[in-house]
Amino acid sequence: FHVKIEGNMSNGLERELAEWHRKLTSAKNARKAKIQESERVLASQRGHIEDERKLGKHMQEQLCIDLESTASPGAEAALQERKDKLQDLVETYSRKVEVESRQLESIQQELEITQAKALELRRATGGHHAAADETKNAAKTIKLLENRLEQAEKRFGEAITGNKVLHREIDEHNKA
Repeated sequence: FHVKIEGNMSNGLERELAEWHRKLTSAKNARKAKIQESERVLASQRGHIEDERKLGKHMQEQLCIDLESTASPGAEAALQERKDKLQDLVETYSRKVEVESRQLESIQQELEITQAKALELRRATGGHHAAADETKNAAKTIKLLENRLEQAEKRFGEAITGNKVLHREIDEHNKA
């Protein structure tokens, strides 16, 4: 009965361990997908930033050329407005890259916590082979107890045989 209770507890822990293992695998897969998505988004945003920087540089060069050739105040204001818009776009993409980096860190922390919980549960249950070890130990205990019972039965039978012999001797002495 005692072994059965431990087995049920072990089964519960094994189920919980399996559930944590499933969650860990799911978290790893989600993390990997999120990392890949973040890397893709970051690469895309970096590409956009670089394109905008090149465009901004090109436009600055054009602006300098245009300013040298014409000193029109209206053209200068339009170019300054375009330059400001490009600078805002660069800042926007930089913020997006920063947000993605923070999300990636958060996912990595969640994964580490889940891995630590899974390891703790694995240790609590005695490792990967705890259930098999418990079953083997229970079988050994049962075999040991069966052997002790057989030996006790054998001694009991010998004692009864000895008692019968003594009873016969007593009966023979009483008759004599």
